[in-house]
Amino acid sequence: MDGWAKGMAAGALVWAALGGVGTAQAQVWERVCGEGEACPVLGSRAIRYGADGQYHYGVATRVVTCSNEVFGDPAPGVPKTCDGYYTAEERGLFEANAAKDQRIAALEEEARTIQAELDEAEREVERLQRALRRAERRGERGGVRLEFGPVYRERR
Repeated sequence: MDGWAKGMAAGALVWAALGGVGTAQAQVWERVCGEGEACPVLGSRAIRYGADGQYHYGVATRVVTCSNEVFGDPAPGVPKTCDGYYTAEERGLFEANAAKDQRIAALEEEARTIQAELDEAEREVERLQRALRRAERRGERGGVRLEFGPVYRERR
């Protein structure tokens, strides 16, 4: 049995395990990616590849490569997509994770911005400390001496 036939047989088994279209929990085909792309899928998933009602079916685990080489060409000359078979609950979890990933990315960017500001503030403190040392060497205290440490204190 060639790779495509094995995929079709596995797809039929997954399709049967999922209970076909009329299961108790609403299941829908959701676009995973377009022709020529490799895209992530949730776990092992029944995948259909094609367009305009003409599809070849298979199974993907974690990643699907959406191409004629993998699935064969069910609709020659037509741009195709890969669709995964998902329950509404799975899609909700996927979307919640995607939202969390976006929040994490935003927080990481905010942390980078804060770190850059902190680095700039540290450079400014070092510049002021050097200027103060130069002024002290020249005797230009102006009546105030600053001690640098964990806490800044003024001495008169």
